Amino acid sequence: MEERFIDSPKLSVIVVARNDDHGGNFMKRLRMFVNGIAAHSDAYRLPTETIIVEWNPDLTRPGLAESLRRGQRSSFNTLRVITVDPAIHERYTYSQKMALFQFIGKNAGIRRARGTYILATNADVLLSDELFSFIARGDLTPGKLYRALRHDVGREIPEPEPLQKQLEFCRDHILRTYGKFLVHNFQSGVVFRTYPDDIDEVYRRYRIPKPIYNNVCGDFQLMARENWHQLRGYPEWDLHSMNVDHLLEIAAVYSGIEEVILDDAACLYHVDHDGGWIPDTLGTADSEEMKQKRRGMPFLSYGQYLVLADRMERQGKGVVFNGESWGLAGRALQEGRVFQADWDRDGSLTFGEPAPAAPGDLAGAPRPASTPDDVSNVREWLDNINGPWKREMMTFGAQGFHDWVMAVAFQERQPVEGQEDLRQVLAAKLERLSKGGKLVVFGTGTGYQRYLKPVLRHYGQRLACFVDNDLGKAGMRIDGIPVCLPAGLDAAERENTLILVASSYYEDIKKQLASMGFAEHSDFVRGLTWLTHYFVFEDYNLNFDEL
Repeated sequence: MEERFIDSPKLSVIVVARNDDHGGNFMKRLRMFVNGIAAHSDAYRLPTETIIVEWNPDLTRPGLAESLRRGQRSSFNTLRVITVDPAIHERYTYSQKMALFQFIGKNAGIRRARGTYILATNADVLLSDELFSFIARGDLTPGKLYRALRHDVGREIPEPEPLQKQLEFCRDHILRTYGKFLVHNFQSGVVFRTYPDDIDEVYRRYRIPKPIYNNVCGDFQLMARENWHQLRGYPEWDLHSMNVDHLLEIAAVYSGIEEVILDDAACLYHVDHDGGWIPDTLGTADSEEMKQKRRGMPFLSYGQYLVLADRMERQGKGVVFNGESWGLAGRALQEGRVFQADWDRDGSLTFGEPAPAAPGDLAGAPRPASTPDDVSNVREWLDNINGPWKREMMTFGAQGFHDWVMAVAFQERQPVEGQEDLRQVLAAKLERLSKGGKLVVFGTGTGYQRYLKPVLRHYGQRLACFVDNDLGKAGMRIDGIPVCLPAGLDAAERENTLILVASSYYEDIKKQLASMGFAEHSDFVRGLTWLTHYFVFEDYNLNFDEL
């Protein structure tokens, strides 16, 4: 079979695992995954390697390589098991709270992968025929990040059984589907929207972060090896893995790598297990964020992710989070082979070409300097996310209230017709306001409490009153300021009054105020950014109570 010998496989598939029975019956799911990749590789005659990074193994149990040796053999797939031993794991601050650091482990596999293309995924999935066929037929292109639809399927999947029988079961036993715009739980009937229907149009018109397909993206992120090295992999942060895969996705897109969403048929199936995230728990005591808070484990909230995404949008480029030693490059990790493909002539364990120089980081971003132990300084990143970068997102970087009002009133990417005249009208109103006019907020709910209130406090602005359509709030005082109904607004005083509308029903309120004689940009403006308009009302930890 000399003609089959090649220098490197076409595809490397990377997963991280531990011999601790994660989620229950883990070895069944891992065997199905390993055998599935091997069966696909043989069926499509595609040279591949599967790399399992065994992180911090429990030394009282059999290792993963030992447990897999009775599995399937393959002519086209090599199975490598790379071990990150407990001594390395214990270097991390939260090693006693987490037994496995998923994305640091994936980086270790990516750094040692030999494939032309590298798929980072998880050890409890099966790829559909359509998905593997797409990979095998040679249409992959550098400079693209490929994403696939995920379905959750019942844990009763038969094993051991041929791959095609397992895939047939998957097609007939879908529990949940995770698309770009929604998650559909077919068991409970819950539909959780990840983006509003019009988010792509809003992005084209207004300055918000790109609406990427970040829903469960850690299950399938496929790029050319050179692009993984360009990005230096996932952020190697000493915290829970939640939302870290989002950062890889958004950093890739802002680094000029095109996100490609494959056809729905080219999907993957995730075998259901205990402890997995489902949308029904969002905002409840069982949500992943609440679980980590109870454990005292730091994590990247979705709100913090949005701060970084907003900064990339403003800077117009992505972030490289890690130093040159990413992926534990300076560590000699133990490796074993469970089985070896016919093409894998010499069993080379080389890392391949050195990582190329990373593109420049964002202006003002801390250098992700590694300690001598190669543990990234996550504290510097979080201090910037929770401090100046969050403040910049909320205020558009405006130094004063006048500039902030102009920025929030005119958020379009391209100036609309007549905008310059409108800007002059609003500037004149702000000048009068600075000499003793009245500042009014229309709306007393989430938009005001979570966004507008801290912004006004930041700029030292005091309100004359609130306006609200809720009859039950009329006559109340909020933060010591009276609340009145819209009828209490005096159109005769509009020359010296500016109304900030803090409501997601801006278009309805706009018509209401216009019918009362108030003019947009002259007498009232939008008081929420488009980012807060779409995300502050969701349970995304976007309570920006401090600037």
